[in-house]
Amino acid sequence: MIRPGGVETGAVRRGARCEARIAVRTTSRKGALGLVRETPDPFRFDAYAAAMRRGAYFAAHEILETSWRTNRNEREQTLIWIAAAFVHWARGRRQGVEKLLAKVAGRVRAIDPSGPLDDLVAVWRRAVEEGQPCPGIGPAEIDVMVAWAREPGREQRMAPPPPDTS
Repeated sequence: MIRPGGVETGAVRRGARCEARIAVRTTSRKGALGLVRETPDPFRFDAYAAAMRRGAYFAAHEILETSWRTNRNEREQTLIWIAAAFVHWARGRRQGVEKLLAKVAGRVRAIDPSGPLDDLVAVWRRAVEEGQPCPGIGPAEIDVMVAWAREPGREQRMAPPPPDTS
């Protein structure tokens, strides 16, 4: 239940995911409109990493998808694309892997062009081009991916500085 002008919180349990829900009532030109925004599960990256280590790439994809659909975080979407690319790679679908890794490479370059994830994606793209089978992802690679995704606000820091008014 949402109280007018108030904030209400509660826990929602969906399978292995638990998300805190924050409901906020706002007013629009069309009248009162109740909006619900979910705060991401703080352990979602740990669950993602565990699934990736097990080779459960589709499960890893699903772990982040609910949060991404609600909050539209570019870094989470990038990890979803990586998991989806490995699903295709494991199933031998080279074209799907190439498309997804190209999207990942573009996003990573836009956010963090000289970071360690950019190097990692380049290695994966070369392996796909050479026709190598799906290698799986090692713990060090997963740590790089999750650390990159957990960097909050990096996108804002990359914006150009305001013009000098002096």
